[in-house]
Amino acid sequence: MDTGEIINLLVIGLIAGGLAAAIMGSPWGRRGKKAERWLYYVIVGLLGAVVGQLLFSALDINMPDILSATIEVADIVVAFIGALIVIFLVGFLRR
Repeated sequence: MDTGEIINLLVIGLIAGGLAAAIMGSPWGRRGKKAERWLYYVIVGLLGAVVGQLLFSALDINMPDILSATIEVADIVVAFIGALIVIFLVGFLRR
């Protein structure tokens, strides 16, 4: 992995994690420090990318080619769905 791919991965993780946390909530709510929230978003987004990729591969789901770009919208969508699953599972296991 080169530096550009790592930066793309972090950006995708941040976007997907931020969107998922906005929908599902984060453990800090609005009280957490900004740095903690950003780190949470990136970690959830990266985990979501892995979970989403595994899910989409297992179900043989392909994203349309129109969603391709430098940072692919398809990757953000897959990571977002995976991030929602990760947040749900963490919340379920914390009960």
